[in-house]
Amino acid sequence: MLWIKGRFNVFDAIKFILFISLLQLIIYFLMTFLFLMKAGVALIISRIIIILWFNHKKVFLTFFQKISLIESMV
Repeated sequence: MLWIKGRFNVFDAIKFILFISLLQLIIYFLMTFLFLMKAGVALIISRIIIILWFNHKKVFLTFFQKISLIESMV
Protein backbone atom coordinates (compact mmCIF):
# COMPACT_ATOMS: atom_id res chain seq x y z
CA MET A 1 0.00 0.00 0.00
CA LEU A 2 2.22 2.79 1.25
CA TRP A 3 5.45 1.26 -0.09
CA ILE A 4 4.12 0.75 -3.62
CA LYS A 5 3.49 4.48 -4.02
CA GLY A 6 7.15 5.27 -3.42
CA ARG A 7 6.51 7.95 -0.82
CA PHE A 8 5.99 7.56 2.92
CA ASN A 9 2.72 8.97 4.21
CA VAL A 10 2.28 9.17 7.98
CA PHE A 11 -1.50 8.81 7.85
CA ASP A 12 -1.23 5.73 5.63
CA ALA A 13 1.20 4.20 8.09
CA ILE A 14 -1.11 4.93 11.04
CA LYS A 15 -4.09 3.45 9.19
CA PHE A 16 -2.02 0.38 8.30
CA ILE A 17 -0.90 -0.14 11.92
CA LEU A 18 -4.45 0.30 13.22
CA PHE A 19 -5.78 -2.15 10.63
CA ILE A 20 -3.21 -4.79 11.57
CA SER A 21 -3.84 -4.36 15.31
CA LEU A 22 -7.61 -4.58 14.78
CA LEU A 23 -7.13 -7.76 12.75
CA GLN A 24 -4.98 -9.23 15.53
CA LEU A 25 -7.63 -8.37 18.14
CA ILE A 26 -10.38 -10.03 16.09
CA ILE A 27 -8.28 -13.17 15.62
CA TYR A 28 -7.39 -13.22 19.32
CA PHE A 29 -11.03 -12.96 20.41
CA LEU A 30 -12.09 -15.65 17.95
CA MET A 31 -9.39 -18.04 19.14
CA THR A 32 -10.26 -17.35 22.78
CA PHE A 33 -13.96 -17.94 22.12
CA LEU A 34 -13.25 -21.21 20.31
CA PHE A 35 -10.97 -22.35 23.14
CA LEU A 36 -13.68 -21.56 25.69
CA MET A 37 -16.22 -23.48 23.63
CA LYS A 38 -13.87 -26.46 23.53
CA ALA A 39 -13.26 -26.29 27.26
CA GLY A 40 -16.97 -26.18 27.99
CA VAL A 41 -16.68 -22.95 29.93
CA ALA A 42 -19.44 -21.45 27.80
CA LEU A 43 -21.84 -24.10 29.08
CA ILE A 44 -20.93 -23.30 32.68
CA ILE A 45 -21.40 -19.58 32.01
CA SER A 46 -24.81 -20.22 30.45
CA ARG A 47 -25.86 -22.27 33.50
CA ILE A 48 -24.76 -19.47 35.81
CA ILE A 49 -26.76 -17.01 33.71
CA ILE A 50 -29.83 -19.28 33.96
CA ILE A 51 -29.46 -19.45 37.74
CA LEU A 52 -29.08 -15.66 37.96
CA TRP A 53 -32.17 -15.34 35.77
CA PHE A 54 -34.10 -17.57 38.19
CA ASN A 55 -32.98 -15.31 41.05
CA HIS A 56 -33.94 -12.22 39.05
CA LYS A 57 -37.43 -13.62 38.43
CA LYS A 58 -37.90 -13.83 42.22
CA VAL A 59 -37.68 -17.61 42.17
CA PHE A 60 -35.46 -17.97 45.19
CA LEU A 61 -33.79 -21.35 45.12
CA THR A 62 -31.79 -22.79 47.96
CA PHE A 63 -28.16 -23.74 47.46
CA PHE A 64 -28.93 -27.45 47.06
CA GLN A 65 -31.71 -26.73 44.56
CA LYS A 66 -29.22 -24.71 42.51
CA ILE A 67 -26.74 -27.61 42.58
CA SER A 68 -29.41 -30.10 41.51
CA LEU A 69 -30.47 -27.69 38.73
CA ILE A 70 -26.89 -27.61 37.44
CA GLU A 71 -26.56 -31.39 37.69
CA SER A 72 -29.79 -31.90 35.76
CA MET A 73 -28.37 -29.81 32.90
CA VAL A 74 -25.18 -31.83 32.63
